[in-house]
Amino acid sequence: MRWGSDRSHCCRDLRDQQMRYRSKHCNDSSISEIRLRRVVELVEEQRAYFSTGITTKLEYRRKQLLNLKQLLIEETDVLTKAVYNDLKRSSKLTYSLELNVVFVEIDYMLDNLEQWSSPEPVKKTFLSLLDTVAIVKEPLGVVLIIAPWNYPLSLVLLPLVAAMAAGNTIIVKPSEYAPFTSAALYDLFSHFFDSRFLTVVNGGIAETTNLLKERFDHILYTGNSLIAKVIMAAAAQHLTPVTLELGGKSPVIVEKDANLEVTSRRIVWGKWTNCGQTCISPDYVLVTETLKTALVNEFIQRLEEFYSSEPEKSDDYSRIINEKHFDRLSSLLARSNGQILYQGGKLNRGDLFIPPIIIAVSADDALMEDEIFGPILPIITTSGFDEAISFIRSREKPLAIYFFTRSERKVQQLYAETSSGSVTVNDVMLQFLVDTLPFGGVGQSGMGRYRGKFGFDTFTNQKALLIRSFFGDSLLAMRYPPLTDKKFKHLKLLTERRRPLPSSLPNWLIRILFLVAGVVCGVALQVDNIYHLMASGSSVAGDDKSRMGNCRERKGQLDRWVRGVECDDTDIAGQCAGVPSSLQELTQEMAVDDDQKNWNKENTPLNENKVTCWQVSQNIIREIRQEVTRQVLAELTINNSDESDESDGREVCTLK
Repeated sequence: MRWGSDRSHCCRDLRDQQMRYRSKHCNDSSISEIRLRRVVELVEEQRAYFSTGITTKLEYRRKQLLNLKQLLIEETDVLTKAVYNDLKRSSKLTYSLELNVVFVEIDYMLDNLEQWSSPEPVKKTFLSLLDTVAIVKEPLGVVLIIAPWNYPLSLVLLPLVAAMAAGNTIIVKPSEYAPFTSAALYDLFSHFFDSRFLTVVNGGIAETTNLLKERFDHILYTGNSLIAKVIMAAAAQHLTPVTLELGGKSPVIVEKDANLEVTSRRIVWGKWTNCGQTCISPDYVLVTETLKTALVNEFIQRLEEFYSSEPEKSDDYSRIINEKHFDRLSSLLARSNGQILYQGGKLNRGDLFIPPIIIAVSADDALMEDEIFGPILPIITTSGFDEAISFIRSREKPLAIYFFTRSERKVQQLYAETSSGSVTVNDVMLQFLVDTLPFGGVGQSGMGRYRGKFGFDTFTNQKALLIRSFFGDSLLAMRYPPLTDKKFKHLKLLTERRRPLPSSLPNWLIRILFLVAGVVCGVALQVDNIYHLMASGSSVAGDDKSRMGNCRERKGQLDRWVRGVECDDTDIAGQCAGVPSSLQELTQEMAVDDDQKNWNKENTPLNENKVTCWQVSQNIIREIRQEVTRQVLAELTINNSDESDESDGREVCTLK
């Protein structure tokens, strides 16, 4: 179900979109002040909406995911045209690069939402065998997603799908460098979603700064490391966790045993798709001198196959985002001392066109200082594979490493000796499409992960849950004060080492073995106060015959309690209400009397000051008997028919 009124004319005129965007985000100070106040209100509204608990319901989450999918299906043309106006990227390319992956992500979330949201049982150890241990999933709260301009749809929508599936409310801040796409997202989200659940805040530095003053429960930012530091500093004021998807110089190593035709085709596709403005695109190539010429020739062939000899006229060749980035790339080329091996045309600032350029450079060239983020591919020669690894290790950890080879040994050496967000062998960028792999960086290339379940977990609080029963308290009674040396010794014995359970045994057998082990351990310990016997359990006094008689009387009481205790109006508050405590005393005394009987038969005196092996084992057995008795009584129901003749109309009271 859509949110809002009819929008038959909404988002159709993209020129009007940009005008609306600019009018909303002009520099007038009074408008800016109103806009900033609105940001505070949005966060408060979303937090209040989250507090109602509606977003935690699985059915609500499913509806929102399906709503988003419907939006993308109905408004594909609007979105792809908006991206074209921002990046001059063809609609077909935008659909294949950005929207396809989002459709897959939505379906993946819908298929697994119930399973991922359910409590997750975890493996038990010896100490937690009789307990319930699990991880409970809960949404974090209000989430902020700050997206970049280079993939203005997918880098908004993919983390949005994860945050939505996890049950959060979301504020999206698109990039001001993609004004058409930002305006389209604002209009569409306003129509399809309740702003208390999902909304867009457009604008520039002022809006972003004001957003970061608010307290969020998670912030995900995609962009450069300079802005990432500002975001981390702002998040630290509220101790807000952050996920940073940054960039870096992702290297490509090409070995002599690689298929050069396939290798060149895949590298050219990855490097020049979106005009090189992709955070995981190949940034530079490491190759031996003997292989360099052949590889470059293959690159040139593939470039002309893909974009013709005049890429400026190709519908598949995108443009630089704006004049600022055009000037940055032009300056890098001017500062470079490298040798240009191929250039597919002239730079055109008016059209924001920079042709594909291949250039041989040294390790200290200007083009090797920072991530290029453009259609320029540096080539660096090395003496071999080991030097290539050393070169990568000497620089900041990249978002991705690409390696073309047939050698499994070298592949293992590469991922063992380098650190990066990902390693892809014999292809580039496709790791992002695999939704069962985490996407993210390390070090200067970012922190945190998303895609698939990794995204769901990023926006989810995984809460530890431990449930224990009242049964078996004596098995760990040595933890209670007073902590004697002997108790400390045995406490250490039980807790200082992790004692996992055999994974091959069924749970019921493990529980039985645990109980047996408890008896054996109890027999072995034989120390004061480790296992506290129940009332009258450490010593027995009084006449044996009178105690045996008392035992028989109490056993009769137990029989009556099991069948149902008859109570009248005056007694129900006494006898019936006292059954639980009386039952506990009864079972304790029964156990003590049985102990006394057995010890008398053996003519063995009891020692009030020492807990013997036999007493320890009997204590554990008594606890098991008591637990079984409690469970039996809990299952009893009121049955008036059997007692109708005897009760003479009186109420029959039973435990439940």
